Amino acid sequence: MLPAMQGFDKKSHGVDLLGRDFLVLGKLIYMLGVCIKCTALHPEASALAPPLLDLLSTREVCHHKEPYVRRSALFAASCCLTALHPTFIASALMEGNEEVSRGLEWVRAWALQIAESDTDRECCTMAMACLQLHAEMSFQASRALGSAESSVQEKGIGLPSNLSKGAIRIPGSNSLFLG
Repeated sequence: MLPAMQGFDKKSHGVDLLGRDFLVLGKLIYMLGVCIKCTALHPEASALAPPLLDLLSTREVCHHKEPYVRRSALFAASCCLTALHPTFIASALMEGNEEVSRGLEWVRAWALQIAESDTDRECCTMAMACLQLHAEMSFQASRALGSAESSVQEKGIGLPSNLSKGAIRIPGSNSLFLG
């Protein structure tokens, strides 16, 4: 999966994925979404999701002029949200993993922007579904964080102040998820 993500923005052997060959780019992104979906709830998903979200967040992909590419990107982002285990997200937030939290916050903000302003009706519908998946993932991660907090308190280990209050704040966001 990682080699397939490299070089999508490079023009090679007459292939222009960001331009005239956008169908191939859309199929590639869709295939990457299927790959991450196949690793759902396995440790591999936690290693593959951040680079995929990074690829999706590039301006050339997430704001592509063709709706087909944006739909594929929304599908792949949704697959990332369902593939990551809530305990992984909770532990990544506890450890301060900026890459995961930044990627998840980007998905929320981007899907919200697409839902509000995209001209393609199917993109808007997919963005709303992506937002719902993000909300469910946040809720499950908050619950996992709450149970992790309980077990940590039983062992007498201290948590950072924002986590001990049962709040999840994603860096670079005004969002606050209560546990």
